[in-house]
Amino acid sequence: MKKFIAVLIALAVIICFIIIHSVIIVNLSKDIENLSNSAYTSAVDNNWETAIKNIEEIESKWNRRRVWAHLTIDAHNIEEIENALDQSKKFAQQKELPDFTDKITLFINLIKQIPNQEGLNVKNLL
Repeated sequence: MKKFIAVLIALAVIICFIIIHSVIIVNLSKDIENLSNSAYTSAVDNNWETAIKNIEEIESKWNRRRVWAHLTIDAHNIEEIENALDQSKKFAQQKELPDFTDKITLFINLIKQIPNQEGLNVKNLL
């Protein structure tokens, strides 16, 4: 009976961790996607200061939650995301609109994939 209770407790802890992880990753993705879209719009409107501030806020959010991302996201995907973000920031600082829009669009697409890969859904559970 004690083993059964221990297994149930361990299972409950694992399920709680999965739920917490999924919520954190999905919220991070949504926040970053919104900021990225705002940076894109600001750059197109030639408001580079706002675009750069949005990129810096994205970096801050990403750096605070990257440990959660590293738990389940493939290292190659993490590297792609971080490279696209770094290049987006570089092009924003240089005010290179075509290069910036290319890299921020790539970054947005990579961020959009995270909830599909890591979020809690029936497909991932099966």
